[in-house]
Amino acid sequence: MASLTPASQSPLNVNNFLKQLKWVVTGSFLAYITDLRVNLYALLISHGWPSTLSKVSIALLGLTTLLFLYLLIWLPYIRNTLPDYQHWSSEAHTKSIIPILTLSILIGWSSLFIAFASVHSIIFSFFITCSVYLLVFGSVGLIPTKRRLPSKEM
Repeated sequence: MASLTPASQSPLNVNNFLKQLKWVVTGSFLAYITDLRVNLYALLISHGWPSTLSKVSIALLGLTTLLFLYLLIWLPYIRNTLPDYQHWSSEAHTKSIIPILTLSILIGWSSLFIAFASVHSIIFSFFITCSVYLLVFGSVGLIPTKRRLPSKEM
């Protein structure tokens, strides 16, 4: 029987924190060298389909973040339910959330990339889009979560 324990009591918590921090630092570095703030603002205030597409991608990034927070905070801490992610398709809480999350990531990343690629080079667009997602995913990964720990059976 597995028991639920907060990640703060888990011995791997520091390792997970450092691993996620690596993605935040990488995303921050890419955001700095691509001047994400200025380029994203310029794209958002421009006219035409790139501006609309970038707004859609930001909305999808917000949806992605909310779905991650639902899975990592709402279910374990508020509902006291720890989903079994290996069998997500058979769980009531995850069978609809995981496909929506996957689609919001794929469509959001692609639409932001296409919006940037309409005004910048493909390589630049790839790096600036990755910086956004590395920052968001790394930051969400820093949230301590409950984990299933195997019980000591004798």
